Amino acid sequence: HTAEGAAPPCARLIERTRRGAAGRDVSLLLDVRDLLEHGERVCAVAKRALAFEMRVLYYRRTRQPRLEEELGVEYAELDRLLAESDYVALHVPLTAETRHTIGARELALMKRSAYLVNTCRGPVVDEAALIEALQKQRIAGAGLDVFEQEPTPADNPLLQLDNVVLTPHAVATTRECIRDVSLEACENVRAVYEGKLPPFLANPEVVDRPEMETKLAAWRKQ
Repeated sequence: HTAEGAAPPCARLIERTRRGAAGRDVSLLLDVRDLLEHGERVCAVAKRALAFEMRVLYYRRTRQPRLEEELGVEYAELDRLLAESDYVALHVPLTAETRHTIGARELALMKRSAYLVNTCRGPVVDEAALIEALQKQRIAGAGLDVFEQEPTPADNPLLQLDNVVLTPHAVATTRECIRDVSLEACENVRAVYEGKLPPFLANPEVVDRPEMETKLAAWRKQ
């Protein structure tokens, strides 16, 4: 817990940034599958960090020279990444291998001024170990969009800590988003029914395939 009367961690971080005292190293913990399935998301995080002139380290089981060349990021083994980074962002799928990738040992390697950000899957982090690290201020704070047990219990100690920011992993659950997704699906169906390309095409690479035009032509004849 922070000392009584102290500013909450977000406010402190904003103030440190204004003074130019915030950390400059951000790390991305990646996985081979994640880079293939969620490459745009991972690269988007790296690009935003680089825009703020931050040094970006990344770790994955197989080194990716192309990623280093295209984005200007630096590969680091996990222990070094944890020890040097001011912010550690997790971007891995949940598998038997990635479960509890971040535990007590890994948290102990992080700087006391560092922040852990997990927006992938809750069990990637040993939540009990994280709670202890936050309670004892072994790290500065955490930003969590996922939990080891979901929905998280009402008595989860994370809910009582003032050095953690929690969100419900539901950024798309708004009236506007649900409405727009429904309308876009209908527009796609209508376009195909009329023999046209759907306006919201998830895999545009199919447009140039001969069979695509054959299917649309068949609809136009109906």
